[in-house]
Amino acid sequence: LDIGPYPNQIKHFYQYLPELRQIFSFKRQYSFRAHLRMSNARVAKAALYRNKPDVVFVGIHIRRTDYGKHLEKVYEVKQVDTEYFERAMDFFQKKYNNSVLFVAVSDDLQWARRSFTRKDIAFLGHDKVLEKDIDKPWSYSDDIGDDLALLAACNHTIMSFGTFGLWGAMLAGGDVVLPKQIVNVKEGLELKAAGILDPYMGWYLM
Repeated sequence: LDIGPYPNQIKHFYQYLPELRQIFSFKRQYSFRAHLRMSNARVAKAALYRNKPDVVFVGIHIRRTDYGKHLEKVYEVKQVDTEYFERAMDFFQKKYNNSVLFVAVSDDLQWARRSFTRKDIAFLGHDKVLEKDIDKPWSYSDDIGDDLALLAACNHTIMSFGTFGLWGAMLAGGDVVLPKQIVNVKEGLELKAAGILDPYMGWYLM
């Protein structure tokens, strides 16, 4: 049975996501570390939210490194820039009355730190993405588990590209902001086929 490379036909399982979120639970250490980091970030930035009893966590997945070349070669699409992320963050702050604390996860967190100096963002993902062992393609490391658990623990999501961020968004639930050019790549085509790229469904192109 050949179901092709990277199968992710969202239209077949999107309606079952509430059940899948229960089935696809994280190992205890990943969930514990994610919530601990988010709690510590909330305390560290308490001055920003002094009059905000309920902080809203929005995960940001910033896919960079090798993916830029992949996008240009396969789809003739360029990476999103800082302006996209800034607009997406402003969108959430306006929607939730400046009660949002952003949680950044990236395969290039140093770039993210250099690019975003606003005080409402916490860089909680792993600084170094471990090298993939090509001799053990199904193996995984803590950086992957920790980063995905962080995204899933958030209330809402800002995506860039890739199925890692997409699954982070689907496991988190809530609103999702995506770059408008995603409709020209695999994830966007799958979301479009599922009929959920719609603000009324909580998925916003920007």
